[in-house]
Amino acid sequence: MSQKRNNRLIPYRPASMGFWPSDFLSDFFRDGWYDGFGGASTLKVDVRETPQEYIIDAEMPGFERENVEINLDENRLTISAKKDETHEETDENGRYIRRERRSGAFQRSFVLENVDTDNIRADMKNGVLTIACPKTEPVVPASRRIEIE
Repeated sequence: MSQKRNNRLIPYRPASMGFWPSDFLSDFFRDGWYDGFGGASTLKVDVRETPQEYIIDAEMPGFERENVEINLDENRLTISAKKDETHEETDENGRYIRRERRSGAFQRSFVLENVDTDNIRADMKNGVLTIACPKTEPVVPASRRIEIE
């Protein structure tokens, strides 16, 4: 038999069994507070190609535009983000019963080839960062025969 707590099913333990320390730790790790900003500690990315451009879609739930940076250095495109949060719960007297702080940052880089770097565009909607990288004609290295002296 199990009981429901905070919309989660947990194993039922009769009151006669007392307090189990593992209950507290299990709840802590399951409460959505510990999981890296809703799973944002790893940047999930899709890269698509159309005839005209490469499109990078990065899932960034919970991040605001001002917390996200996109930099281009030579042919390396880097997406980075940082976020700080504080979570407080108090009792009816205003005393803390739980107070937590966390911060996190991530960075992801891509090497761009045959991209018109002057016309890269970025947009962010509904927690998804979309970066469009227009293609250029591939540069074919010149070939020639080298004579042996």
